[in-house]
Amino acid sequence: MTIQRPVALLLVASLMINVFCVGALVSHWIRPQPPMEMPFGPPMKDRLPPPAVELFRALRKVPYGPLGEAMAAAREARSAVQAAMLAEPFDKAALLQAFDALREAESELARRAQQRIAELASQLTAEERADLARFRAGRMGPISGRFPPPPMQP
Repeated sequence: MTIQRPVALLLVASLMINVFCVGALVSHWIRPQPPMEMPFGPPMKDRLPPPAVELFRALRKVPYGPLGEAMAAAREARSAVQAAMLAEPFDKAALLQAFDALREAESELARRAQQRIAELASQLTAEERADLARFRAGRMGPISGRFPPPPMQP
C-alpha cells in the first residue's frame, strides 16, 4: 500500500505536466501570426523614407508575373541541385549540369528583381534614390566589414 501512493502521485504529476504542455502547444497554434512582410523586411522600412516605403507597398500589390516565374524556376533549380547531390549512384556530370541550371536561374531572377528595383527608382526623387542606394550598398556590401563599402555620390 505504501508503494501505491508514490505511483499515484507520479501519475498525477505526469498528467499535470502533459496538460500544461498540451495547453502551451494549443495556445501557440491558435495565436494569430503576424503577417510576413515581402519582399523586404523591417530594416528596409526603417531606412527608407515614407514615400519610398509606400512605393514598395504599391509594387508589392502588383502581381509578381515574370519575377514570380523566375523565383519558381530558381526554387526548382535548387531542388534539382539537391536531388543530384543526393543521387545514388552519384553522377558528377548531372550535378555540374544542375549547378549550371541553377546559375542561369539565379541570374535571371537577379535580372528581373533589378528590373523591379529600377521601376521603383524611376518613381523616386533624387534624395529618395540616394536613400535607396545607401540601403542597397549596406545590404549588398562586404561581409563582416572586410572591405569598405563603395563611396556614395552625394
